Amino acid sequence: MIALASALTISNDVIVFPQPMGHSPNLTFIADNEHKGRYYCKASVLGFPEIGAEAEVFINGRPAIVSKRTQFIHSGEARVECEAISVPKHERITWTHNGREITKYDNDYHVSGHHETCACITR
Repeated sequence: MIALASALTISNDVIVFPQPMGHSPNLTFIADNEHKGRYYCKASVLGFPEIGAEAEVFINGRPAIVSKRTQFIHSGEARVECEAISVPKHERITWTHNGREITKYDNDYHVSGHHETCACITR
């Protein structure tokens, strides 16, 4: 996890003999939302199979809701999911209906799930 607009260097220390030719084992860039994501480095030496490893870059920021905005109900119970991701991890997911927070004491609803995904089920 890195702060927005910080300089970041991803290092790929490769120990092989003979040494790979032509490319640096370090990648440096300014950390911003455009550059977050998965990076993959590969090392190859003539006569041997290529190897690789991946690194993932996360940017500190507020949570993002990544679940589908429109969710359909067939019949009976309705299950609506909320999936959020953030770095650092969000502290909780809160459900509201018509501006009123849904709590574990509401008899019309059951809220369940784990830290990343939460479901609200009508009864």
